[in-house]
Amino acid sequence: MATETGRNRRFILTKNLIMMLVVLVVGLLAVWSWFTMNRTVTADNISIKAAYPNEIGLAKPVYNANGTDTGPGEFVDSISFSGAKLTKDCTGDGKTLIVPDFSVTKDRNAAIKKGREVNTAGVWEEAFSQRDQQSILNVDPEAKVETRYIEYEFYARSQNKDINLNAVSSLTTPGEATLTSGYSTNKESAYGAFSSDCIVGAVRVALLAQGASVSQSYTASGVTPYNLSFVNSNGDINERHLSCLWLPRPDLLLEADPNNSGSAKNWAVYRNIKNLAGYTTSHSGTFKTYEHTFYSPVNTDTENPIVNSGKWNSDSPSSYPISKQTGSIVEEKTAGEDEHFVVSANTFTNNTCPTLGQNVKVSDVGDDEQYLVKSTLRKTPTDSNTEVEYYVFKYTLRIWLEGTDPESRRAMDGGEFDLDLQFS
Repeated sequence: MATETGRNRRFILTKNLIMMLVVLVVGLLAVWSWFTMNRTVTADNISIKAAYPNEIGLAKPVYNANGTDTGPGEFVDSISFSGAKLTKDCTGDGKTLIVPDFSVTKDRNAAIKKGREVNTAGVWEEAFSQRDQQSILNVDPEAKVETRYIEYEFYARSQNKDINLNAVSSLTTPGEATLTSGYSTNKESAYGAFSSDCIVGAVRVALLAQGASVSQSYTASGVTPYNLSFVNSNGDINERHLSCLWLPRPDLLLEADPNNSGSAKNWAVYRNIKNLAGYTTSHSGTFKTYEHTFYSPVNTDTENPIVNSGKWNSDSPSSYPISKQTGSIVEEKTAGEDEHFVVSANTFTNNTCPTLGQNVKVSDVGDDEQYLVKSTLRKTPTDSNTEVEYYVFKYTLRIWLEGTDPESRRAMDGGEFDLDLQFS
């Protein structure tokens, strides 16, 4: 009888230990970053404007029934996009965006403060945009696809070969003045006394540029592009050049558990952080808010990629699925040495957001500049007497939440932002 009691006791103790282990593992998973839990961030309004409409024209692409870009529609003073949502983050330099592999950590305190740790020797895979997602769902409505970044395409034309992103460009939130106090209750982050819109601290923006040549026909029903070609040495329509990598909100700093409470719900966001010589603060990592750190692939697997993963050829949605790029080994990099990397100026005041603060050339197409040609287009569709020669550039705009950024870890629970780009 005593023997039976001993066995029961050992069984109960073993069962309790297993349950405690499960609770510990679940607790660790609950505090990791890189968005193991789906949440939603909305880009409510992305506006792209010509600072000087007589000099710059902007147009959305005209897509045919197969989803192929046939060229720019009518050139106007401003265009806009809205309603895009992000549920996960990714990492990269704007041209290459990936999801890395992660290591398992048993240190709960490290998990709370640092989030998931990247396994640099692990396998990475390509990130999806909302355009990729839609192409997949068009073919397979039941597919499970996560939008890791936002992507839009548009055209710009100018009689000048140089096009700039204007200094007044900015990334704002609907409640800019109330990010850390005075915000509405439904905006409060679940991880501290600050607005969920503080996610803007983790947002990155990139512009990829291509030189283009195009013709247009004009009728009462609208503008029809034709003879679209991309101007580069090999005619590759996917040969896009990174012309700008922008960190728009360095003024926000999220600090994990500043009072060492051991909780993932007592975090803090500090505002108006400036990157000035001699500027002192008690908050850790201040100056890193003006840096862009990311992970970059070392090896790409072209022989054994992930096939049938759900990513479909957006130029031909009815075709077979193309492979998702994957590879092994990533390395951590800092974009400070990249000539295309820019950070918003630190000339902001209390309760205002920083602007870009400088004009940045975004028509850089590298060595392909020697192949740029002009397109003869009307100034307005209805005026047949005003044909003008323009340089035409196609832009790919990408917006993502950088997973290495502290603000990406626990600020994202219903955040919103607006992006205002002005070209000159």
